[in-house]
Amino acid sequence: MFDRSRYFDKIRDYKKLKNFHDSLADQYRLMESSGLEKDSSYHKFVNKYGSLEEKGNYDGPIEVQLLRTMSDFMREGHIMMSSQAQYGAKVSQGIYLVARLLDNSKGVDAKEARRFTIGFTVDRYGFLEFDQLKEYKNQQASDRVKEHVRKWLEAKDITYDVRTTDIR
Repeated sequence: MFDRSRYFDKIRDYKKLKNFHDSLADQYRLMESSGLEKDSSYHKFVNKYGSLEEKGNYDGPIEVQLLRTMSDFMREGHIMMSSQAQYGAKVSQGIYLVARLLDNSKGVDAKEARRFTIGFTVDRYGFLEFDQLKEYKNQQASDRVKEHVRKWLEAKDITYDVRTTDIR
């Protein structure tokens, strides 16, 4: 397991940081190209929640796509220009789940965001609780999207705190 205080926090100059980053990137590329990433503990953890991608008894416009590999997780953070990298340790420990959320509503203003990142905390029994919903550059979702997400969470029987800014 990666111990941030043992490795990362001791880096004090740019060259060492770049070398550390490049080394990690090489390791992930190797894992991905050899198919090892699909057998990783992260992949197994995420696959437990495959039901989130199924419509089930939800008939609204929300679609959730799990980020099944660490590469998917890192790529999503880059595309959305979000701070989800700070959750990497929690994700790798199996106590936090991050997914892509798409709003497939019809007749919506083209300027309104359609792609979001959704995060869940995972309790010790494996149950999910909604934590956050962010659009590009960590911006808040519109009230319309929040309403759809609340209905999706209820259909999936995922708890959420109505006082959470990202969902109220």
